[in-house]
Amino acid sequence: MHIARRNAVGRVLVAVVVIVLVGLSGLAFVLYEQTSIKPSTVSLSLDFTPNPGDAPLFYGVAQGIYKQNHINLTIIPGTSVNAAIASLEAGDVNFALVAPSSVVDYVAKNNVTNIQIVAMEYARGTLVVIYNNASISTISDLNGKSGSMVSPSAGDVRGDFQLFANANGLNTSSMSIQYNPVSTSDDLLLTGKVQFIVASVQNLATVQSAGSTSGLKFGYFAMSDNGFNSAGIAIATTESMIQQNPGVVRDFVKATMQSLVSAYANQTGAVADLVSANPDLNETASLQGYQTLLSCCSMNPGNLTNPLQYGWINPQFMQQTVNNEIIADNLGITLNATTIYTNEFVQQP
Repeated sequence: MHIARRNAVGRVLVAVVVIVLVGLSGLAFVLYEQTSIKPSTVSLSLDFTPNPGDAPLFYGVAQGIYKQNHINLTIIPGTSVNAAIASLEAGDVNFALVAPSSVVDYVAKNNVTNIQIVAMEYARGTLVVIYNNASISTISDLNGKSGSMVSPSAGDVRGDFQLFANANGLNTSSMSIQYNPVSTSDDLLLTGKVQFIVASVQNLATVQSAGSTSGLKFGYFAMSDNGFNSAGIAIATTESMIQQNPGVVRDFVKATMQSLVSAYANQTGAVADLVSANPDLNETASLQGYQTLLSCCSMNPGNLTNPLQYGWINPQFMQQTVNNEIIADNLGITLNATTIYTNEFVQQP
């Protein structure tokens, strides 16, 4: 693990006392006493490559929010949620961005008991149906249309979409559904070969930007607002990390919640810091993606009295997320949601 461990007296260093001898009087005076705190070096694995939803993390680093909370953060790009969880479980990183539904899937299929979600980043699920306005305007219009999404072998999107369809009286047998990588799905939507795709809400900005020159317009149905309740993106660590370094976990969660709340109030600045650290990203599209994500899936922190309230994990909603994932991915298990999360490091709104 990339972490600076504490000794018996914690991270507080010995006070530095500077004594100045004043020659004329022969007296010694204490000029100042300074106490410093050594930052803990920790690593965070993203669920995917840096994207608009990660803006608050890069903003927190750039603005010194993590350093102010005694955290020296290394952000590691990811390739998938499962890979991030696997890195966490293996001890290669200290924290990871995860979808709670993916944690359920990973725990069930790998007999893992060490993963703990410690705070929410985006409260509601980010999975949406992005559609072409030319042929779709209501959920029922999805019947008989062509769509694209990632393969069931790459995740539980197909099962989630089926639950969404069931909740809205859709007949998936009437649809022509392809399984493709996200980038391929985007291309199919842009070229009119499919009328909808199932992906993260952040993809909306990507297709809108690419399709604007051709006069294409797109909308989305948030699955979490239309019958398929699911928690969004969360921060996870391990039981061993919590037991061995509870203070580091507390500092990291506090810094991240402060970053999320501060970024919400300065969305342009947050995206500017994201793009500064990741110059391959388009700043205009990234801002649109971040703002769409906030509108869709984020708690509005305006009425909160403490940033830690932003990360609160709703017990009923989390259990519902667990139950839905078990059905969507045919896991054939029962799981109490309290075994995969803790509210120890956040506060209830």
